Amino acid sequence: EPAKNVTKVKAGPGGMTVKGGDLQTVDQYITAKPGFVTYVDDGRLWVFLPGSEDLAAYEKAGEPAKSVTRVRAGPGGMTIRAPETKLIDEYLAAADGFETIIVDGRIWVFRPGSEDLAEFRKSGEPAKNVTKVKAGPGGMTVKSGDLGTINDYLRMVSAD
Repeated sequence: EPAKNVTKVKAGPGGMTVKGGDLQTVDQYITAKPGFVTYVDDGRLWVFLPGSEDLAAYEKAGEPAKSVTRVRAGPGGMTIRAPETKLIDEYLAAADGFETIIVDGRIWVFRPGSEDLAEFRKSGEPAKNVTKVKAGPGGMTVKSGDLGTINDYLRMVSAD
């Protein structure tokens, strides 16, 4: 164990305690999600899309004049800031092992490569689907082709 470390109690997946050599490393671990670039600045989580103009502007000049904020909505109760609301919703909905698509304020959840996902991409909705109202992140409704996928997804996002 390093001589100096930082500890965040119940901030990791499943409420686990996270320890690291410095606060920046711990925060990066807690906030990282594939498909997003995150920065923690003054205790607030900034979320961007990789390669976006908004990210380049943030990295060059810091906090933008215009952004959207969700207080205590992020990992460990962090406040989330982003260039637009849609990006915060997409970040919160994202979970390892699932493809998530937000349509009309609802999260569609699929397993990557599944028949349901292929059917959704082709027709906009699987022939058969299941809905859990207000069960997802931020109280969003979650939809999928089967209940097992929804339940596994909800266990994953509640562990964040």
